[in-house]
Amino acid sequence: MSASVAAESSPSDPTAVPQWRRSSYCANGACIEVATDGPRVGIRDSKAPAAGELWLSPVEFRAFIAAVRDENYG
Repeated sequence: MSASVAAESSPSDPTAVPQWRRSSYCANGACIEVATDGPRVGIRDSKAPAAGELWLSPVEFRAFIAAVRDENYG
């Protein structure tokens, strides 16, 4: 899975800032946030948003979600 860490601005439009969302199930703050930028999906840590973002293609994002669901991190 290839990925890139991006700055706060949107990679496809440097003047736009991604709209980050988190699940309504997130109660204790230990969550990830997601945003979209065209076809790409961004992921970041809700506790440390300044630490960086991981941007994935739709295929990579689906593989990431499947791995998390299957607890297959290696």
